[in-house]
This record gives sequence, structure tokens and C-alpha cells, in this order.
Amino acid sequence: MLRSSIFYKYFIWVFLFQLLTSSNSFSETSKELPGIKWEHRLGDAHLLHNATAMVLSQENGRIFIAGTSTLAARTGESAKFWVWEINQNGEKTKEIEIKNPLGDKRLNSGYSYVKDIFELRNGELILIIEFNPGQPSLVRIGESGVDSNIIFIKELSEQGSYVVLNKILPLRDGNLLLIGSNRDNAYLLSSGISGKIVWDKNIDYGKTDFFIDGIPIEEGGALLIGNSGLSDQKGIWSSDLLITKVNSSGKKIKEISFSGRHGNVTKGHNNGYVIVYDKSKSMSQDIWVREMDSDLNIIWETQLLTVEPGFTEFKIARVPSSGYVVTGSNRSRLWVAGVDNKGEKIWSYTDEFDPKTMKPWNSGSNAFISKDSEFFVLTSVISENENRKSNNKVGIIKFIQK
Repeated sequence: MLRSSIFYKYFIWVFLFQLLTSSNSFSETSKELPGIKWEHRLGDAHLLHNATAMVLSQENGRIFIAGTSTLAARTGESAKFWVWEINQNGEKTKEIEIKNPLGDKRLNSGYSYVKDIFELRNGELILIIEFNPGQPSLVRIGESGVDSNIIFIKELSEQGSYVVLNKILPLRDGNLLLIGSNRDNAYLLSSGISGKIVWDKNIDYGKTDFFIDGIPIEEGGALLIGNSGLSDQKGIWSSDLLITKVNSSGKKIKEISFSGRHGNVTKGHNNGYVIVYDKSKSMSQDIWVREMDSDLNIIWETQLLTVEPGFTEFKIARVPSSGYVVTGSNRSRLWVAGVDNKGEKIWSYTDEFDPKTMKPWNSGSNAFISKDSEFFVLTSVISENENRKSNNKVGIIKFIQK
């Protein structure tokens, strides 16, 4: 609760500062800027805790968005967990509600949310949901996508532990590697798609430690991005960035660390890895992109953006033919940029401030590439109507290259 209280006060301070200093001057354009083909605001999302996750199926073009209703957090009612399927035109074609197996007795609705979603090859979905803080569950939904077809909901933490799981990584051995933290230790958990726990492991770096992102690697394990330092999982304070290779049993293969926080990784175009991370040690942000080879040696590093103040977790996605797309927030505006294979920023886009609709929080949280000429960005927005009533919405934007 202390971490949450600190972040809440920080969030309010940043909100007021950015609202007072916002203007249209933050917008950036260039000749290579992709055009926005369509934009949809779909429904409530749990913005304060980054509760929205998205997966794009490369095999059949399906888009799934999962999240938690904010209305429950405001009213004290039970949180609502849902999955939407979106077609290529941005239309919601299916909605699945996942009922909380704990009922209302153990639920802290203000801190309950969906952490990640993954589509299995057979079309079924796997989700990590915190129905109660520190007690994540693995949820598997059948392909038919109806509430009655929930295959299982399995709680993953033991009594007395406080586990946060941030990411689902499918490994070559057929199991799922779930990464996050167990109290102040970085934490790994291997699970079968049946929900059976294969093994789990705590890794203590001596500070506040957690794994925040990762990708499977050809050797059969995973490359993990972690933070270790005087920070919470929102990364307000300084920390060391951990880049760790592990095998399918969780054994370290190689690890490097350097000053940094947050962190998101994608596969590089030269059989290596590309990360986006924050170098700042204060309430400002200093966003950099780094490419490494397969042995984690640095190839290039480029500064992309400075934001003061800021707290967004920037994300990176690989364009199949060449380059990368980075998403985040520039002073509460959705910010998207294209980076070439040498780390140079070739275009950037910042959503403009509209005083009529009052969109002070438009933050890109994920980018998924469907093909070379187009990609999707998931956003979270707080807006106000003519009666000055605020409303949290999740949106999905499709960018198409001109």
C-alpha cells in the first residue's frame, strides 16, 4: 500500500503540472509520418495501473484487448474483467466477461487488473489477472470465447507471498514463463498451459527487484528486462536496468546491468535485441533506444525523447522488413516514433491537445505490427464531456504508412 500511495501522489502532481502547461506546441510531424486510418474509443479501461493488455494474432489477424473497468475502482464495487475481440476495421466483434472467482470478500477493487494476455496456437487465450493484489491467477479461455467456456482460473501465489506477474512468455519446451516479482525479489514461474506449476524461482539482487518484460530466445529460454534499485514498479526513482538471459529452467546464461529503469525489448534485425528504456534518475524521463548483439554487446544507442515530468513505460515493436516503432507519452500526449536500423528517428507523431474535449491523458501503451505498411497502437484516455464529467476510455489506433 505504501508503494501505491507514493505513486498516487506522484500521479496527481504530474497530472496537474501537465494540464496547466499543455498546448498544441507539443505536436511533431514529418514527411514520413504515417497517416491515421481509423481511431476508436472503445470503453472503460483501468488507466491508473496500466491494466490494459493487447495481443495481435499474426496468424489470423485477430486483435484481442483485455482490461478492467475503472467504474468499480471509483465506486468500491467489484471490478469487472473483460476481453474484447476487434476486427481490422476497429469494430468490437466479441466481448467476454471474466467473473471474479473470489467474489467480493477478498477483493480490493481499486487494485485489481489484467496484466497480460496471450493467444495460444489453437486460438485459446491465456491471461494473468490480479483478482486480489499480490495474488495473480492464470486464466484460460476456450476458442469459442464465451464466459461459460472459461477452462480454468488458477491462483498462482502461495499463502503469505505477495507476487506480481507482468508478462507471459511462451517457451520452446511448450511451457509458459511468467515473470515479475515476489515481494522485493525478482521472480520467475514456469507453468504448463494446463495451469500446472512446473517450477518457480526468486532472484535477489539486494534491492527492490522485478522483471518487467522479456521475449523468448532461440536457445529455448528467454531474454528478460528487469529493474533493481530504489524504485517501485512504476519506476519513479533511480534503478539499474537488468538484461538477463535464462534457459528454460530459469538458470542464468548471461546478464548485464547499467543505470536505467522501465525497459521494453523486441527482437533485432541482426539476430540481436533492441530495447527502449529510461536513463533518468528523477521525475523527468530520458528515453533511449539500444541495439545489442546476441551476446548483449552494444551495437548502437540513441536518445529519442526527454519529458519533464513523465512516468510512461515506453514500448517498442519490430517492423518486419526494417526498423522499429516506439510508443509512449510526451507530456500526456500519445507519442509514436519510427526508428531505423541504425537507431535514427525517422519520424514522430504527438497527439495534439484539444481544449474542447479535454484529453489530458492519451498514453500509448502497446504497439503491434501487422505488416510493413501498418501497425496498431493501444491507448488510454481520460476525457471530459460538456458537463465536465471525466471518463476513462481505452482506444485503438491504426496507423498506415503513406
